[in-house]
Amino acid sequence: MEKRNKLVRIAWFIPFFCIFIFSIIDNILNSFKNTHLNIL
Repeated sequence: MEKRNKLVRIAWFIPFFCIFIFSIIDNILNSFKNTHLNIL
């Protein structure tokens, strides 16, 4: 039962973690685009 609870916790955590990482990457890409528009 202990193992299953841990898996459920991880399963809940992964989507939030992915959204968090994606938003950070998106912010980095946007700032990169804004500062290097002449390259793009």
